[in-house]
Amino acid sequence: MAKYRLSNKELLENFEEQMHLLLSACKAYDAGEEVQAKNIAIRLRVLAHDSRRSQSLLGQLDKKRGLFASTLIDYSPTNLVSSFPLLSIVMESGNIHYSPLLNTAPEKMVYLKFDDWWNEIIFDDKKNIFSRKDIVRYVADQDGGAHVDPKLEVNFANLLKYNSLGYKIGKNTDGDVLGALENGKPPKINPVYAVLRQIGFEMVASFQNIPWGTRTKDNINVAGVVIVDNDGRRFRFIHNPNNPEDDKEGWEVFISKKKSFGKYEKRTLYLDQIKTPNGYKPGRLVLL
Repeated sequence: MAKYRLSNKELLENFEEQMHLLLSACKAYDAGEEVQAKNIAIRLRVLAHDSRRSQSLLGQLDKKRGLFASTLIDYSPTNLVSSFPLLSIVMESGNIHYSPLLNTAPEKMVYLKFDDWWNEIIFDDKKNIFSRKDIVRYVADQDGGAHVDPKLEVNFANLLKYNSLGYKIGKNTDGDVLGALENGKPPKINPVYAVLRQIGFEMVASFQNIPWGTRTKDNINVAGVVIVDNDGRRFRFIHNPNNPEDDKEGWEVFISKKKSFGKYEKRTLYLDQIKTPNGYKPGRLVLL
């Protein structure tokens, strides 16, 4: 059967529609509808995921050549405890829950190439690692976003349902305490849905019309990514070798183990200015 090919104008209309639907789902999540995280996953999958059978909307519009906003707080595989660098843990009234960071100013983000962003590690429970791509696909394809799979992958099920990150709230003589407590109370909101809200925030931020100015190369910091497996999962780093306050011990550990982590790829760090009513000021970091 013959197929109709959408024009670029029609593809752009679809892009605007998907971004509108993404924003609507994010607002509904913020209003208390945690289940809207599944809708967020669908929109992100339509926008970003390429497969053998389908091409992402961003790919069809050649928008993957742009830069994508990462709000990720520093992550290193040398951490001894579980990591969830796109989230915070909120303690209140004897309970804890994972919360998306949100409202990160553009100059506080690092802007990455699409592959570095999509495959960046955002969860590490010390047994398994998960990228943005993993979480979007798991929820959209298995957890009721676009399909309900009667059998979830075990590593994803443990993260989604069984608190594999390990954090709980308990009490001692000083009051509420947070940690890997045997008899503690697990978080009320699972980290998977919270992180989808944060990824939705990043996707919207990536396409904001911000008046960026001159781009300047950073000649001081050392930057790169390490691809840790055959699926392309990776982490990035930015290190100032001349800063006495930098974590030199951690950096030395990283250098000594770099080969065991995976394939190292060098990146160059740039600084984009941002236009303000009073002229230009230092703006975003870009890793290319």
